[in-house]
Amino acid sequence: MTKKEIINQIENISIADIVKTAMEAWLQGREQKDGYAVFNIETKELESIALAPNEEIKDNKLVFLYKIPANILGNNGYDVNDWLSPDEALDFETRVANGEYLSPEEYVEEYIEDSIEERLEEILLYYLETEDLDWDSIEWQIDRILSSQRVKFTTNINEDVLKGIKKRAIEEGRNVNEIIEELLQKYLEEVNDMKKIVIECLEILSEEQLLNSIGEKLAEEPERFPETIENMADYFEGQSREYVLDALSTSSLVGADDELAIQEWIAEEETERLKEDE
Repeated sequence: MTKKEIINQIENISIADIVKTAMEAWLQGREQKDGYAVFNIETKELESIALAPNEEIKDNKLVFLYKIPANILGNNGYDVNDWLSPDEALDFETRVANGEYLSPEEYVEEYIEDSIEERLEEILLYYLETEDLDWDSIEWQIDRILSSQRVKFTTNINEDVLKGIKKRAIEEGRNVNEIIEELLQKYLEEVNDMKKIVIECLEILSEEQLLNSIGEKLAEEPERFPETIENMADYFEGQSREYVLDALSTSSLVGADDELAIQEWIAEEETERLKEDE
């Protein structure tokens, strides 16, 4: 699917279904794991996944749409008016004033027929309908997935490409292998040039102290993350240095969420190196 087709598929999913799916995953983890609603671009279906805070999933076809943190019941920031109806809130305040020590969550469990999970789902649905999904993150993930699926040079050359090379060899009176070698060399030069640009941009952002810990590792030791740097070069292929710098300066590599930076940027086989540094 193209990026536009994937976005259209996601847009057709109801917010209620997204919250419900993430809630199912959260209930599976039972305050031990984060609950995610993800879109599988191969099956074109919404799926639920429960992951521990530092757990990773090596799957290049999933777009993470929504997350319910494992500790949301103890760290949610929702107040009495979020959890309770006006009448319930009044009763809650009266009980507290009379010396009964209660949190809104405890009031729900003690005095309301709805379960705490049902009320939580209602709250999450309300706020997600109000604030909407994080489309910047979603589009970024889609770009990364599609970028990683680009066809690269391999020892097996597409038959149509080979026919074109043979035709060119006849027209130019040259050897087929010579043309293949020339094209490969050109490709490698372009990739290497973009690698240098990516590293230079990371160094600039590091000097300006804008990078988070993940970005700093890439800037300081790019040689330890060759696959990540190559993937970044592929992603920015054909773009100017200014574009790359601007894109990186507004990416998750300068944000506060290291886990998101790892998810969006670090090659799967190189994530273990980050753990070794912890």
